[in-house]
Amino acid sequence: MPVPRPGPGELRIRVQALGFNRAEALYRAGAYLESPEFPATPGYEASGTVDAVGEGVSAFRVGDPVGSIPAFSQNDYGVYATHALVPARGRSPSRPPHPRSGRRDVDALPDRLRCPRRGRPSAPR
Repeated sequence: MPVPRPGPGELRIRVQALGFNRAEALYRAGAYLESPEFPATPGYEASGTVDAVGEGVSAFRVGDPVGSIPAFSQNDYGVYATHALVPARGRSPSRPPHPRSGRRDVDALPDRLRCPRRGRPSAPR
């Protein structure tokens, strides 16, 4: 399939990671808040880099790390692809580690709010 070109107000993301959640499973099963209108590409959450920007987009540039959040209809946009179009509104820039500390935003979270790395939840404190 050809890689889609972004239209006005859109970004094209080179997808590097996906989030699979209940909303997408329900959408695929036809049991979500909206029914799939075919052809449809499911998927809300993804992270990657901006690969192209559409007309009128000034907050993002090619090469920027970015994440998509559930702020659109899966009938209009979907991220289960190597390259995905998403509306520029509601996108969140993914920040690299802080230059002095090397820490990312998630590193600053208290342990009880982080996802466990070994498959077992931490005991509440």
